[in-house]
Order: sequence, then structure tokens, then C-alpha cells
Amino acid sequence: MQRKFTRELLICINSFNSSRYVKCALELIRQIQLELNYGGVKFSIFCVFGGCSRYNFCRIDNLMFVSIPQNLSDHNVYAGINFYQSILPKICNCVMLHDTCAVKKGCFRKMMMKIGRYDLRGWVFGHALGLYNIGICDMQFALLNSTNWIGITHLEKTDSIRLEHARCKITVQNKNIPGLRSYSNFTLQQANATTGVQDFKELDFHSIVPIREDGQTKTKHVVFIGSLGVYKFTHSPGPFLLPIWVNEFCPTTEEEFEVLSSNKHVQNNDWVRALIPYLPPKIVREDM
Repeated sequence: MQRKFTRELLICINSFNSSRYVKCALELIRQIQLELNYGGVKFSIFCVFGGCSRYNFCRIDNLMFVSIPQNLSDHNVYAGINFYQSILPKICNCVMLHDTCAVKKGCFRKMMMKIGRYDLRGWVFGHALGLYNIGICDMQFALLNSTNWIGITHLEKTDSIRLEHARCKITVQNKNIPGLRSYSNFTLQQANATTGVQDFKELDFHSIVPIREDGQTKTKHVVFIGSLGVYKFTHSPGPFLLPIWVNEFCPTTEEEFEVLSSNKHVQNNDWVRALIPYLPPKIVREDM
């Protein structure tokens, strides 16, 4: 049997310096460790808390906690990567998560084992439609994107959401920050690929019914991102999101994606467009 080469995963958790989000981040870390600590996956966890009084770093085995003074909403992790890059692995596959994500038992481990065998280049969205800044990338892309945040100290939540979906640049503190969609049109979700999705546990789901947790005043819908095996809370722009993929609205190649880009209906609803299934190259030699 041919040996399967694997690459270290750096699981990056974006969080913030408030009791609620710190509690969420610690719970997510607990779930990840339960899934991965019993072997088979090379990984470390890098958790960044924004909005702190100063830079600080703490390591406990393969778990790294970082504090930064910037408040960059859902992009704190990139400021942390930029400041602490000297202590991070030079070669690894980064998995970008929010602190409010939750792990689906078994499914998360299975997907991390898959991702550990990928020879990644650039950014790939986890969600089928490219929603949220949740996905995977190589360390080179993480460092590249981190340079965009040099000199930025505060990011409004509305601009943070715009950056998750934008193909253009968003002006933040007189600096133009590119949205993740300007880097990638690809998704890990294989719904439109030739092989399709083989297991219903790996599909993406969007809840019809919202949830109000722990006495919160706002309701949130729940999204399941099957390619990563995680749940995420989200504020839906409408009472219910129902993307419909039909024929030419379901691209499988970059050429089809470009044709789709010229459709006026897609242009008017760009944030719910289907992306191209990513066909990951596999690692063919052990990392040095």
C-alpha cells in the first residue's frame, strides 16, 4: 500500500477579549482536542484574542494563546499571525475558524485527516457559496493576507462582514483591504464536482429555524459547513436563505465561472453564487 504523506495542520481560532468569546474559544479548543488528540493528525492550535491591552503569548504543548491590542472583528487571527510568525511552522495547512464554531463529532476528525494530506496553494473557502472567512490556506497565503492588516487597529463589524463576501477592496482606516473572494473562487465543498458528495454528513446545511442562546437578545441561524465538519452561527440577511443551483448557475471549472460572472442575476446576488469545487493536489513527499 502506498504511504500517505501528511502535513501539519495549524488550526487558527479567531476570538476577542470578552468573557463570552473567551468561553466560546475555550470550548471549541476542548472539542478539537477531543477529536484529534488520540492520534492520526499532526496539528497545533493558534488562538488569537483581539482587543487586549498588549501583545502576549503563552504555549501549552501544541496549544498557543495569543493576545493582540488590535480589534479586527473576525480578522484578528491575521494580525496575530503577522506579529508571531517567527514561532509558527513555516510549512503547514492552516484551518481558519471562528470562536463561535462548534465541532461535529467524527466528521471534524475525518475532514482534518483529509486536509492534512493536501498540498495547499492559496485560499479555499469551506462553505459551498464562499460565505464567511472560514476555510483553509497554506502558511504563505496566511502571511500574505496578514500584511494587509499592518497599521490597522480597528475594524467595524459591518466592514468585517463586507470583507468576508467582497471581490473588491474595502477601505479601512485609509487602507484598501482586499476581500477573500478577490483571492479565490474555489470551495472545499464537492457538491458540483464530478464525484459529488459521498456522505450526507459532509453537505452544507442552513437552518430554517433560528436559535437564541444563553439569554441573548438576537436570534441566529445555524450553518453546517460539511467540508470542515463544523457548525457556525450566522445572521441571515433574510428570513431564510435558499440558493438555487440550476444548469449554468452551477460552475465546475474556471471557464464556467467566468461565464457565470457575466449573468446580471448573479451579479445582483453575488454573495450567494456557487463557487468552483477545489480539486486538491496531494502531498507527494514528506515535509522537511
